[in-house]
Amino acid sequence: MAEKTKLDKTEITEKTEQAKPEVSETKAENSETKTEKAEKKLEEKVEKSEKEEPTEIEKMKHSVDYCHRYFEFDEAIEINQQNREYLKKYIHDDTWVEQEFDLNSKIMSHKKNFIIVAIVAFLLFTMIIFAVSASVVIGFIVGAVAGAVSLFVAYLLVSRAEKGNLDDAKRHQREVNDGIKEQMEALSERERLLISQKNNYYKALQERKDFYIPIEHIERADDILKFMTDGDAETCDDAVGILEQKLLMKELNSITGARITKKTINEREMFGDPLEKINHAPKKKGLMSKLSNK
Repeated sequence: MAEKTKLDKTEITEKTEQAKPEVSETKAENSETKTEKAEKKLEEKVEKSEKEEPTEIEKMKHSVDYCHRYFEFDEAIEINQQNREYLKKYIHDDTWVEQEFDLNSKIMSHKKNFIIVAIVAFLLFTMIIFAVSASVVIGFIVGAVAGAVSLFVAYLLVSRAEKGNLDDAKRHQREVNDGIKEQMEALSERERLLISQKNNYYKALQERKDFYIPIEHIERADDILKFMTDGDAETCDDAVGILEQKLLMKELNSITGARITKKTINEREMFGDPLEKINHAPKKKGLMSKLSNK
């Protein structure tokens, strides 16, 4: 009896083990069928959305979006032009540098030092001559001459130093002019590219089948959309018709749609400091520095 019970137990375990993979297989099949059903539902939704045509107001909203993108080119071109005009303010000639530097006032700012040098020279030479010759008159004359000569020499030295500073200022301004001109050339190239892109986009709008605004009314796109959102028109054609009627009746002022307005900008904040790039750029070596390195 014991042996029979043992055999029965082993048979039961073997049967359960054989049944286990069958259960897991059925679970996997169920999960596969669920994913297939989910995928089919998604495909059906996509097909339905593709078959469903957009409403008239949705068509007009898409058309208005196209118009806004077109006017973004105009805005970019205008900002580019403003940037170029802003950069022109930093270009100056040598005459402007001389006026700003004001060499004479720079030299005369050292007049106190000139007077001090002249007095020290006068006193020094007067005392030396008086000690040697014991003559006050001769000492005074020699001291006066020494003071005048010292004043003249001091003036020459300061003038030469300030003229050197003026030459450095002119040289720096020429470097600034070159850097600004390079930036302006880059902006001109960018403007040509923007104009080309704008023209291509305009041609593409004319050929688009899903663009429901007449190309001559592109600037009034928001007004046309407003006629539909306010309930004055049901279709795109009706909205365009209302606009054309208002234009014919000269009632443009009664249209309260959004218009494109120029924004007031802070040039310094928008375009930054053009001198920052130039000042931090490595300086070009002149002919004399190259010869000295050799």
